[in-house]
Amino acid sequence: MCGRFTIAITIGLAERFRVPHVPFDLLPRYNIAPSEKIPVITRGTDQPQDRALTMMQWGLEPEWTDMNRVRPLINIRSESLSEKSAFRTLFLRNRCLVPATGFYEWRMEGKRRQPWYITRIDRSLFAFAGLFTNRPGEPHTCAIITTPPNSIVAPLHDRMPAILGQDQETGWLMDPVADHQPVLRSLVPAPADDLVAYRVSRRVNTPGIESPEFIRPVVQESIS
Repeated sequence: MCGRFTIAITIGLAERFRVPHVPFDLLPRYNIAPSEKIPVITRGTDQPQDRALTMMQWGLEPEWTDMNRVRPLINIRSESLSEKSAFRTLFLRNRCLVPATGFYEWRMEGKRRQPWYITRIDRSLFAFAGLFTNRPGEPHTCAIITTPPNSIVAPLHDRMPAILGQDQETGWLMDPVADHQPVLRSLVPAPADDLVAYRVSRRVNTPGIESPEFIRPVVQESIS
C-alpha cells in the first residue's frame, strides 16, 4: 500500500531522472495524498529513449471502469499486471516513473494510528514504478505499483510501493514492443538494507497540510 508519499528534494530532480525539459515549477512536497497532481516521468514522444515530465492526477481512472461507481486506483498490485487482462494494455504501453523521497504507513499503537515514514538511508530521490492513462481530452491519471513488503515495511503493512533500482528505471520506461518479462521481474520488494523507517508527527494524518517537520523523527525508536 502507498497512500501518502513525499518529494522532499526537487533541486536536481530533472538531472537525476534525465529529463531534458521541466515545463513547470517543482516544489518540495511532504504530504502528497490521492487525487492530487504529481510529477510523473514517461517516455518521450519522439524517441523511446527520450523522457518527459508531466503533471498527473494520482488516482488511475481506466477507460473500462465506471468512475461513478468506483474510486480511482491509487495502487495496483504487481501480481495483477500478469494475472488480470484489464491492466495488460496499460502495462505494455503506459509505464511511468513516480519520483519520490519516501512514503508513509500507519500502524495501531494503543488506540491511535501512528504514522511511520519510510525513506532511503541516504535520503536520496528514487522512483516508484507506475502506470498511467492518457485518454485524449481528459486529465492524465496514474497509479503506483505495489509489491509484498520487505522486512522494514512488513511490521507496518502487508504491501509496499515498487521502488525501482536506478539501473531498472530505463527498462521500466522502455519501448513497449520490447520483451516485458525482465520488466516484470524488476517488481520485487526493495532491499531492506537500503531503507529506514521511523515514527513521525501525527499531523501527517491530515491531508492538505504540509511541513518539512513531517519527515523528522518524533522519537528515537525506528525499524531497521
